[in-house]
Amino acid sequence: MKLKSELIVAAVLMIIGFVLWHMGNTSEQEATHPTKPNSHKESCITNVQPIFSHHITDIDLVDSIVPPFFWVGDSDLKHTALMNTRGRVPLYLPSDATLFQGSHYVSEGEDHYLLDFQASCEIIVSFDHVTEPIDEIVALLPHEAQSDSRTEFVEPLEMHAGDLIGYTTGTINAKNWNFAVFNSVRSNHLVDHSDYSEYEKYTTAVCPFEYYPDVMRDEYENVFISDFGDVRVDKQLCSLDP
Repeated sequence: MKLKSELIVAAVLMIIGFVLWHMGNTSEQEATHPTKPNSHKESCITNVQPIFSHHITDIDLVDSIVPPFFWVGDSDLKHTALMNTRGRVPLYLPSDATLFQGSHYVSEGEDHYLLDFQASCEIIVSFDHVTEPIDEIVALLPHEAQSDSRTEFVEPLEMHAGDLIGYTTGTINAKNWNFAVFNSVRSNHLVDHSDYSEYEKYTTAVCPFEYYPDVMRDEYENVFISDFGDVRVDKQLCSLDP
């Protein structure tokens, strides 16, 4: 009877060990390559082509934009637009949307936030390296910053086009931040790439400025660049040819 009990305990410990190992490997992989942008489907409205009616920041403070996709060095492919701005800039929602997930994490020794908004059932709008979210957003996320930017669901916060979501000074070293849009009913060229095909934040990323009217979109495209330090545009999603 004692031997049987010891075997049961050993088996349980082995199962627990395997689960913890699997969770650790999954977490490390997701921190390197974000998987799906998830979505807040309970109250969303179907709209595959929402109109962005408000700029995401003050255009006069934007020095340049590296459109997605771009490489940092030779091995780090990014699915966002890289926004090079001056000083502390405000961040605004481009359309009505609901904050449904985010993260509070440490980057280069400073607290940063990643915020995902549901603009429609299909469209997710994402801001990364936000340094000063508004108080209503801060209250929804963990007080203690985590070591990586994996997101978690939050109590949905409905907001409107032009609403201030916070401010940012960007990253400590480069002084820039990231903006992305994902469309769940579209796939880009990475859907067939063996290294990225399983990561929906790569395969469903679209040009984040295509939802603006032409005049507003032109204001962003006028400051597109194809390289910036060790950053260079790969096959990208907007109109500039690198």
